[in-house]
Order: sequence, then C-alpha cells, then structure tokens
Amino acid sequence: MAASVVVARSRSFVLPWRLPVRSSWHAVWPQQERPMHRAARRAVPAAPQPVQACLSTHYPEEQSAPAPPEDARELVYNVLSAVPSKREARHFLKRFMGKGPASATPSTMGLAGGHDPVELLLERRALFGALVLVPAQLTAPGPRNSEDAIRMRIARVLLRMQRLGLQPIVLLDDMDAGTFSDPPLSPSAHRTRMRAAMCTFAATLDRAGARARPLELDTFGWRNGTRAKENVMVPDAVGGRRGRHEDAAYDAAYQRRALRDAARLSVRMLPIQAAAALHQIPILAPCAVSADGQVRATSSAAALIALARAVGQPAAELSSAMPPVHRLMMVNEHGGLPCHALVNLTDEAARIRRDLAGVENRPHRRTLWLADHCLASLPASASALAVSTENPSALVSNLITDKPAWSPSLPKEIKPWPATSPPRLLSSSGSSVAANYTVLRRGMRLRTYRSLDDLDRAALFHLLEQSFGRQLNADTYWARLGAQHAGTVVAGDYQGAAVMTAEPTDEQATARMVYLDKFAVSPDSQGLGVADIVWNRMRHDFPVAAWRSRRDNGVNGWYFDRADGHSRVADTNWVAFWYGQPTAAGLDPLAASEYIARQIPASFR
Repeated sequence: MAASVVVARSRSFVLPWRLPVRSSWHAVWPQQERPMHRAARRAVPAAPQPVQACLSTHYPEEQSAPAPPEDARELVYNVLSAVPSKREARHFLKRFMGKGPASATPSTMGLAGGHDPVELLLERRALFGALVLVPAQLTAPGPRNSEDAIRMRIARVLLRMQRLGLQPIVLLDDMDAGTFSDPPLSPSAHRTRMRAAMCTFAATLDRAGARARPLELDTFGWRNGTRAKENVMVPDAVGGRRGRHEDAAYDAAYQRRALRDAARLSVRMLPIQAAAALHQIPILAPCAVSADGQVRATSSAAALIALARAVGQPAAELSSAMPPVHRLMMVNEHGGLPCHALVNLTDEAARIRRDLAGVENRPHRRTLWLADHCLASLPASASALAVSTENPSALVSNLITDKPAWSPSLPKEIKPWPATSPPRLLSSSGSSVAANYTVLRRGMRLRTYRSLDDLDRAALFHLLEQSFGRQLNADTYWARLGAQHAGTVVAGDYQGAAVMTAEPTDEQATARMVYLDKFAVSPDSQGLGVADIVWNRMRHDFPVAAWRSRRDNGVNGWYFDRADGHSRVADTNWVAFWYGQPTAAGLDPLAASEYIARQIPASFR
C-alpha cells in the first residue's frame, strides 16, 4: 500500500490524528486531555498510512473494535421491501436511474424483471447530499438509552443512508452554547467541548462501519473585514414583558444575530468535497477562524445557514464529487413539531410560529426558523426533516418515501397524533418505537380566487389535462364555470388546484351546495404534499362540500378517509361524498350529494 503523510497546517488547532509528530500532541492538547489521546496514538500503527486508514484507528484502545459492516446488498433489499408500496420503491429507484446507463429505463427498472434495481443502485455513488444536524452533547437521553447507545443508533442510520445513495454532511449542534448561553461559554471552553464531541462522534461512526472524516476547525472562517464578537447572551425578557412579547423579543434577537454571523461566515468546500470523493462522512463543528488566526465560536444556526448557502451554489461552481444537496435533517432531543407531520413553510410558518408560544417551545421555533432559512438556499424540491434522537431510523424511512408519518389532511378524529397510540415504525433493533418526526418543505403560496377573471385560464386547463390525462371540453367547461363558479384554490404556479362550484340540490333549485368539481395536482408535483395542503385550504375556505368519484377510481380510499359521509348512487357508476355539516344549512347531505352526482355533465372528451 502506498504510504502518505498528512502534514498539519499552521493553525491554532488541528485534529490530533492528523499529526504524525509526537511532540505536536503536547503543543495542541491541554494537559488533562492527554491520557485519552495517548491511548488513541497507541492504537495507530507506527508505519505511515493513508488518511482513510488512520481515521479508522483514532478511538481509544479500551473501546471495542469496529463492528463488521452490514451487507450492502441485503440492506437495500430489506429497505425496499419494507416501504409501504411498490410505487414508492420505484419512485425512489427512478431517481437513481437519472445517472444510469442509457439502456436502463424506468420500464425496465421495476421490482421484478429487466435490470435488477438493487444492482443498479449499488453501482451508484451518492445521488444527493444531506446536511445533518446532530447534537454535540445529549443532555437528556431517554430512560432506556445511554448517550453512547443513542450516538451509535444515529451513526448506524447515517451509514444506512449513505449506502442508499445519500452523502451526509454532519454539523455538530451545540444548541448555540458558544454564542447564546447562560452563562456564556468562553472561547477555549467551547473549543474543548467541540473537539471532544468531534472525537466521540467520529469514533462512533467508525465503530458502526462508516468512514468518518472530522474536518479542521477552520472549515468556517470570518470573511475579510469582519471578526467574531464576544459571546452575547440573548435576554429571556426584555423590559419586563412576558408571554408572546417575550417570545418575540427573544426570537428577534436570536435570529438577527444568527443571520448577521451567517453573512460573515465563509465555508471552505474543498475538504467537504474531498471527503465526498472518498465516500467519507465529513464532520464539522460550529467554530470559525477569525482574522487574527484564532478559532472562535459561532452559533450552530449561523454555521448551518452558511453551509446551506455554500452547498446551494449552482452545480457548475461545485466539484463533480459533491452531489447536490436535497435534504436537511435535524436530529434533536425534542423531535418534530408538536401535532405537525408536514409543514408548508411558505404558507404556514407564521401561523405555526404563533402557535408555538412559550419558553418550552423555543427549540421547536428554532427548528422551524432554521428549516425556513436553510431551504431557501437549496433546490426547490429539497425538504427538511426534524426527528427525535429516540427514533433516528425515521431518517431512512423518509429517505425512501419522502413523505410524512401521516397525512396532514386527515380529519382530526382519525389523525394518529396526538392520539394515545401514535404511528409506529420498525427500529433498527427490530422493536417498535413511536414515530415523532416532521417533514418541512419550502412549499408554495396558496390563493383562493372567487372570480374567474383572476384565474389564468390557460394554466388551469393545462393543469387539469395533465392531471387527468384527458382533453378538456374547454369552451363548454368554462361557460359552466361562469354560471356556477364558487371559488378556486390554487397552489403555487398552478401546481395544484381545487375548483369549486355552487350546484342546485333539487329540481326547483331552492338551495345550493358547494361542489368539488375538479381536484388536480401536477404530475411533476406529486409526492410533495401538494394534495394535502390544497385539501386543507379547501376545507378551511369551504366548510361544507360534496363531490363524486367513479366506483373504480383508485383514489377512493383517500376520499373515504376524508369524507364525513358517502353514498353509492343507484343505477350509476358514481360514489357521492360530502364533508361538513350540510344539515346546519337545512340540507339533506345524502339526497343533495346524490342529486348533484347525477346532474353534473362530463367535462372531458
């Protein structure tokens, strides 16, 4: 094996396993830390080794040797077999086919026949990257878990995701102890804490079978002309105000400082790209080198936002070894946002932030704010995931399905959260554990148009024809809308829509009922939660509505879950649905919905 020697650069701090000279240990590490690192040094063979070989031997002798890695092929088979449907497995595999050979097409990529999808998957390097925020210290491990056990679970999940085509970039989260704390940590104390956390997590990744690459603390730097300020503690109360005023003051000060520091930070992408090229997991810490060459603390929030901006650059500005980043994964001790499985940040962030009032919800508001600002720098299709340290295996499940644990458009009566029996997922050890995670997307703005004049007719008709796969009787349909239109909910740039009309409920037209005439999602936007967010807005703006669907429609199961009642219309192929309380308006929901289902003319050719 060709030997290589890594020469330490002249900085105020470098990692010990990158120093081949014995005397450098005493120059870098404090006296109280030397015993552990001497043990680590004894574990390194005397002969010089390549960087990737040295990285697997930096943990102390008293720790167990690296466990043999799982068989990658068996892992892929098991994961793809465990997903809820073949459609989701094919959707996941289809993303890998984008870089596959020309002879491999989606039609030959099925779960049976043609090219073996698992073999095709194993041939790929990382398809896309993910920023992973991992706690630097676990202050409140679960009753059945030790800190080491939780770290090992997170490490094994990262290894599985890497084998499934994701390149993790780990940033240690100190919950901003180096910048916002009571009392504030000194720069030296923060550096010592971060060094220890990087050593511990890197050793855990190695024992799990991954290849860790802890990076120097100069990966982040303060831009020319800026400098790190001393620690500033955000006040818990401003001017004696309490409640929402206190929350607003705290959040404003926190966010202002984090955004200011993020704008001043630069990110050295070369070490990250080198780790990705070697199929290693880079580990970063929230520390940055100031203009005077000193390593000073920065907040984890500022570091994450700066990192998202750096990896969100156009692909032409990044190395080919660095895959595009499409995921933000935030592992924390608080889990996902309470009572939220999916968040459309563009439309819901402000309301959810108001609902999460109080000191006890500060970590959740931080998660919401970080996801909002980081996703703004990543591709539009990127998503964020907030997951508890108790259940990191949800990261693997979401990697395949890219869906929340449950549909947010389900009625409150049948939502699994916050019910006493929340949804459950299979953990890596084979036991069933409670799922508590939230998917956050940049999403899209929702608008409700009451007038046809405000609608883009061409865009709406294009969406309907794409969604239904049929040609619309355009003039006839538009004329009917002119007489019956009640409103249209539009998502984004016509990625989804719900067209509502007001239909008579009997031959005398003595009363009218809102009717869901068309519900459509663009094929390019399917799987992004557009149907859920459009449905929720529709129910908010139209509390009572009816609709119909053919008896053999594969979407009927989705409709049954969201309807308050249904009826199979006799002598027809229709099933009539309704939600809300039509009786409050003096309507018989059964008779009204059946009458409407019989009378609506066909809209497509």
